[in-house]
This record gives sequence, C-alpha cells and structure tokens, in this order.
Amino acid sequence: MKPWVAGRVTVDTSRQALYGHSFGGLFALYALFTRPSAFQTWIAASPALYWEERAIDRFLETFEAAVPAGLAATMILSAGEYETEKLAPFQIGAEDEEKRLRQKKVTHTDEFARAMAQRLDALPGVRARFELHAGENHMSILPVTVNRAVQAAFAVRACD
Repeated sequence: MKPWVAGRVTVDTSRQALYGHSFGGLFALYALFTRPSAFQTWIAASPALYWEERAIDRFLETFEAAVPAGLAATMILSAGEYETEKLAPFQIGAEDEEKRLRQKKVTHTDEFARAMAQRLDALPGVRARFELHAGENHMSILPVTVNRAVQAAFAVRACD
C-alpha cells in the first residue's frame, strides 16, 4: 500500500502514521509488532484485542523480546466511555441490552487497550498512551479518533 500511495502523492517518510479502528486497530498493533519501522505514529482506536483469545499477545511478546535499536514510535490506543462496562443511554432498556452486557465481558476494550498502552510505554523507543473518550461508543468514536489521528500524525496538540 505504501508504494502505491508514494506513487501518487509526495510522502514525508519521516512522518508517517497508521490508523485503525476495531479490527483495524488490532491490525495497527500487529503492524507495529511485525514492521516497527514502517511508520512513526500508530493509532489503534477501540482495538479488538480480545480476538482469538488475545492472539495479538504472541506478536507483542516477540516484539518485546527484540525491540529494534533506535526505534522512535508513538502509539495511541483508545476506547469510548461506553465500551467500558457502561451502556450508552440509548442501549439501556433496549431489547438487546443483556446481549450487549455479555459482549462487554468478552471484549474488555477499555481494560485491554489501557493495559496494552502501559505495557508498550515501558519499552525503549515506544511512547504509548491510552485515551478514553467520554460519551462515545464503539462506532461513534470513529470521527473523534480520526481527528486525534490527524493531530498525532501532524504533531498538533489537542486542546485539553
């Protein structure tokens, strides 16, 4: 994909970012663990870390054992407030309320992403952080995190 993009637009190879949401967020982590020099900034929004009984951990362990010297990576992981054990207001009392609550006990999106950020931040050459976005669920977080990805890619500080 990178050569295709570079063939069409001018690319600053010293400032490249990869953004993914849900399974795309899981892919962003996989890409960091397997090709850490491919990008400088990585954004994993609501990453599906639970998938296949946390299969991503095998790649993380390999990465941790051999973090490349000179690596300078920034990783932002995030989740929405309603990806915690809380339901969004429109989900409370809905026909599928119990199903949604059961699924949250499987996905643990906020818990797993927060722990992943802490684990990555402890590695040399990796700056990682977790962001919890108030009032957002798994889908409504998309525009918020795309905005954060653009800010991170262009090193624009967000207003606190």
